[in-house]
Amino acid sequence: MGMIALALIIIAGAWVYYRLALGRSETAARWPTVAGTITASRYQESPADSADGDGHVHYFANVAYRYVVGGKTFNCERIAFHGIDPHTRLLEVQTIVDRYPTGAVVRVRYNPDDPGEAVLEVRRPSRMTPLILTAAGLVLLVAGVWMTIR
Repeated sequence: MGMIALALIIIAGAWVYYRLALGRSETAARWPTVAGTITASRYQESPADSADGDGHVHYFANVAYRYVVGGKTFNCERIAFHGIDPHTRLLEVQTIVDRYPTGAVVRVRYNPDDPGEAVLEVRRPSRMTPLILTAAGLVLLVAGVWMTIR
């Protein structure tokens, strides 16, 4: 029975997390916007840990921007809440960096309740993680049911 409970917790947790992430994106889409300026735009590389030591590198987009709300200046580095993950291909990250060149004027979405929280893009969270966790949970569920009735 413990395996069945664990499976159900994994499945439910995956979709609760997804729904919360989706809600955050939908809320950010309704935030007011203000003009901002890109203060830095570059990529960073980091060796990826792998068991076989194949030497993969992950690339990250680092974009910083400044904006003013209510006479107060804020600095932020968040591009989006979701969808800007490390990539193994430099071209994908370079595309993001090129979209936000240093000195460019951009629209910044900021949280009216906390103007220091901002994003440049609103993206929906990927369903891939909850789908993978659901598949793993279903395997555990089937195994748990099979062990219970066996």
